[in-house]
Amino acid sequence: MNPPLHHVADPVVAMRPYRLRRMCIAGAVIVLAGFTASALLLRTMADGQQFRFSDQVAVFGVGACAAAGVMVFARPQVRADAGGVWVRNIFGSHDVPWVAVTSVTLPEKSAWAALEFADGDLLSMMAIQVMDGDRAVTAMRRLRELHAAATDAAKPGES
Repeated sequence: MNPPLHHVADPVVAMRPYRLRRMCIAGAVIVLAGFTASALLLRTMADGQQFRFSDQVAVFGVGACAAAGVMVFARPQVRADAGGVWVRNIFGSHDVPWVAVTSVTLPEKSAWAALEFADGDLLSMMAIQVMDGDRAVTAMRRLRELHAAATDAAKPGES
């Protein structure tokens, strides 16, 4: 069963990539299972060399590290509220106030959403991916609503 999408009344938007996360979990399980099977089954090489227990543990350890490397791609996350948006991509995170953001956009032919700044710079939000379909649409709408509310509140006297 799919988790429910965020409701418009929610004060906080939290988004992680849905399909990519599942693909990473499946990939990590497959990698770890492959290395585990190799560690357990490779006891003697064709040339007569034998794997020792420490060698098997090392092969398993390499598999665990490789599986962890696959899971790094499931790290992206976006959290936003009335004050701003926090973006964590694969490497690094950014905490951005709404007043610094000019628009929440989905660049043409891009796989994920982005925040656009006044100087033209873009901050990719890898957590909101096109392949997530309705979840991505809902997250974009909520982010745009929060951005609009924050920028309207920052302009006193205008109605």
